[in-house]
Amino acid sequence: MVATYQRDGVRFCYPDNWQTTDELWGQTPPTVSVQSPETGFWSVTVYPETTGPRRVAAEALRAMREEYADLEFELLEPPAMLGDDSFGYDLRFFYLDLIIRVRILSFRADGHTFLTQWQAEDQEFERSEAVFRAISTSLARATEPG
Repeated sequence: MVATYQRDGVRFCYPDNWQTTDELWGQTPPTVSVQSPETGFWSVTVYPETTGPRRVAAEALRAMREEYADLEFELLEPPAMLGDDSFGYDLRFFYLDLIIRVRILSFRADGHTFLTQWQAEDQEFERSEAVFRAISTSLARATEPG
């Protein structure tokens, strides 16, 4: 089954066995996260449309590089349906004995710039990547006009 998150013109669908874990709508910029039944999570931070996707993705990458010394990253080829202005990175780092994979993907839709972050242990990321992609696609397609 599918659950729907909707608030202040932001809407996305996610599996109903995932839980909304952090709803930081009172902060600037607002963020909401959904947690998988395992260790993975998907989050979105909402910026004004005037904030560029490249800028917010680069800021997120910089923050991750400050946090994880062994971080490896590469430029991501964003899905065409997100438009020419979308931008992102694939990242990997070690935590304890695990490889953690992160995808940072930023794009504009319906009057906002969205920064999504998908994160899970390597094997879980492989299993959950289609779900992460579907959540992001639902955000890009279903968000209500501002």
